[in-house]
Amino acid sequence: MPDLRLLTSFDERVLEVAGMAEDRSISHGEAEETGPTIVGDEHSDEELMRYLGAEKTTALGNNFSEYRVKYPPRMVLDKLEIIGYSVISMTGLGQTLVWCLHKALDKS
Repeated sequence: MPDLRLLTSFDERVLEVAGMAEDRSISHGEAEETGPTIVGDEHSDEELMRYLGAEKTTALGNNFSEYRVKYPPRMVLDKLEIIGYSVISMTGLGQTLVWCLHKALDKS
């Protein structure tokens, strides 16, 4: 089951063991159109976070880290589409927007 506390990343180990496709979610708070955008949690794929240009941060008082990019969600979604991710759902939670994405596992 994904960790819904952050609404930023599914546990890839669980998905790989289950033979499921890679899923990813990103979130964006307070309807800002310019960023930042949260793209992962402390367990996210470091190679993907580098590709997105994300920085790992820990907010004062939090006991977890998250990856953020300075770009708006539109630019993040465009970059993820280039490497095979597609949006499968989107929702709003209060003032936070969350997109869930899917990428088929590489069978090779």
